[in-house]
Amino acid sequence: MASTTLNDFKYLTTVENSLKFIHLNRLVLGEFGITYHLNDGFIINDLSRVSMKEQLLFQKMVSRNQQLNLMMLDSIFPLMMAEMATVILIKGPMTGEQYVKSGYSIYGEFLMEHKLHQFMHHLLYADVADEKPFSGNLDYERVYYRKGQKEEIEYFPVFEQQKLQTLLYNNAVIKIDPAKSRRTEKEATLVLLVGMDVKTPIAEDGNA
Repeated sequence: MASTTLNDFKYLTTVENSLKFIHLNRLVLGEFGITYHLNDGFIINDLSRVSMKEQLLFQKMVSRNQQLNLMMLDSIFPLMMAEMATVILIKGPMTGEQYVKSGYSIYGEFLMEHKLHQFMHHLLYADVADEKPFSGNLDYERVYYRKGQKEEIEYFPVFEQQKLQTLLYNNAVIKIDPAKSRRTEKEATLVLLVGMDVKTPIAEDGNA
């Protein structure tokens, strides 16, 4: 299928200046702080020594508004994200697709894939990653674009949102920020980043 060009969707609006063009390269889609209780059954002197997700017990998101925003996707989505963060702390950065196929989630591949697609959609067109209450509105004036392997520019207007979701699901990197993550005597805070990383190659068909 040919790449969408700017002329393909100009007709959708009579006010071209209302469109917001956003480059996907190095784009940070969201940053989430997650607080855990250190399991009393283990001695954890350093986060790098965490080897099982059961060593960190989810307490809450650092930002109450972020937690409420994520609960608009699903009431248990903060729990899903907390589990994913512990797995990524132990195993290293992954894409959404890699995480789902790893089999580490207790929620199963089908549900986790569906929820991550939904999550990517709201990162793209809503403000669920903000530390202010999510209004519930979706901003479909955002137009994402990237440079392909042949130096052509590919645009993703709203009517290609499903293709864009799949692109991010397959290629957006989910990782822990070690500089911002920390532990205290009883608690640990992991900072989870979701974004496009130039170190992760993007294939033309949207598969890593």
